[in-house]
Amino acid sequence: LSLTTSNRYYKKLDLENGLLTIRAYNLSDGRYIRHFIDFVRKCKLLLVVDMHFPCQPTDMVIHGIVGHNKHLLSIDLKECPSVTDEAVQAVALHCPSLNNICLGGVLCDHPEISDVAVHSLAQFCKQLVSIDLDDTAVTDVGLLVLASSCHRLQYASVGCTFVTQVGAVALAQRCTSARASAGM
Repeated sequence: LSLTTSNRYYKKLDLENGLLTIRAYNLSDGRYIRHFIDFVRKCKLLLVVDMHFPCQPTDMVIHGIVGHNKHLLSIDLKECPSVTDEAVQAVALHCPSLNNICLGGVLCDHPEISDVAVHSLAQFCKQLVSIDLDDTAVTDVGLLVLASSCHRLQYASVGCTFVTQVGAVALAQRCTSARASAGM
């Protein structure tokens, strides 16, 4: 069953594989951000948010979503350069049941996703099963914290410039079912 509400900026799929899902297409036009946040606030049982490129959400949009959707299980922010550690900290604080987060591909001239974000996820999201940190500023330090706190982790993609084989191996050893790929 798939009931759909859509416009050119977002599509809400009421049931997609049994999960209430929303896919945002383009939030770069500021006129639609408030409308989008208001719409998402009405989705009290939203479980999956897909906002990867070209959506371009800001920290404000992420705060608006997670502040009213504490049951989120999955959020995809792949290739969203406007998302910073602050937004990921909000996700971690408000969504303790989160089991999947994709942050890969956000490395710009000013790396915005770092160990600070990973520390928050490790502290508050103990149910985390999958994480994509490719092309972020995460280091071995962040991976060690993640490995020591998220014991349910099964998949970690850590193709990060600042991750060495030491960090990738530590993650794989501490999370025995994790698959880590270090981009060195």
